[in-house]
Amino acid sequence: MIVVIIAFSFSIYYVLLLSRISHGWSQYKKVSYSSKGNFISTTILIPFRNEEKNLERNWMSIERHIANTRDSILYINDHSSDKGASIIEKLISNQDNVSLIHLPKGITGKKEALKLGIETAKTQWVITTDADCIYPKNWLETMKAYVVSKRLRMGVGPVVLSHKEKFFAKFQALEYAGLMTMGAANLKLGKANTCSGANLLYHKQSFYDVNGFEGNEEIPSGDDEFLMHKFFLKDPSSVGFVYDNSGLVLAKPEKSIGSFIQQRVRWAGKGNAYQVKEMRRNQIFLALYFILFWISFGMAFYGDPLVQFSCALLFGSKLVFDYLILSKSAYFFKVNTLLTYLPIGVLIQFIYVPIVGILSLFSKGKWKGR
Repeated sequence: MIVVIIAFSFSIYYVLLLSRISHGWSQYKKVSYSSKGNFISTTILIPFRNEEKNLERNWMSIERHIANTRDSILYINDHSSDKGASIIEKLISNQDNVSLIHLPKGITGKKEALKLGIETAKTQWVITTDADCIYPKNWLETMKAYVVSKRLRMGVGPVVLSHKEKFFAKFQALEYAGLMTMGAANLKLGKANTCSGANLLYHKQSFYDVNGFEGNEEIPSGDDEFLMHKFFLKDPSSVGFVYDNSGLVLAKPEKSIGSFIQQRVRWAGKGNAYQVKEMRRNQIFLALYFILFWISFGMAFYGDPLVQFSCALLFGSKLVFDYLILSKSAYFFKVNTLLTYLPIGVLIQFIYVPIVGILSLFSKGKWKGR
């Protein structure tokens, strides 16, 4: 009976949590806004390490966005051991407003690469992205115009994962769309949650005003979330989600289960450093939610119908309300064709999340040999 009561309580809390997210997302409306973004100059920062397979594809997609000479691109090489740096050197050799810079010996990591890029940038605004990304036609102008029209200091841009490949990519894309939806909805509700550094536009001086990445330099990931939280805590009105999928950036999913788990371990390892404590509380709640499911699942084999009901309730609540949320945002993130994969996707989450939680207690996760 205790398991049943706890399962019911957890299910109710999860339903309330997702109902709030649904309410937040529903407040976004498609509106017209000024194109005055043309009058701000940006430097696109692209840190990379061992991306030789992606850099030419990235460059072919992004070069059209700097036809406006007020904008520029900085590729920042984080001690690549492949041919990535030489590939970029050749591709940008005839470009006046594109540069390649290198992290000095002894200084490593994405945050250090971004810090160097921000220091080097000559513009008042920077936009961060990744070397494996692809950009729609009006990406940069959309981001700039939205931020200027809303008078923001940070524009959280939409990102979707490529999903034209195998089921594993489709699962990641659907899950990532859910995370993006949650982050956007929380911003609308006046709360800071998650975002992606693959599409993040912010004011350079404001970066220094919040002391940049100070306080979390030792954490491998978090160049996006931690910084967004700092901007938000200083001035909640300065951060907004760019609700226009003309700015939707396409990123690559993880290729293997191993790299996927390592990525999630890195993400989970950020929990204790969150300044926005609600994120940590929700992280712990979800971990307990999944653990409770497996406890009730194991006990269900003893034939107790109430325990079996508890197990079904935990799984069903997540499946139904995840679907209700994603069905609202799927068209925006262009993953509406993936909704049929949600049941198996939810099952995979119930399997991998507890594993990641345990691993994150003993490891910070690895990234490209580090």
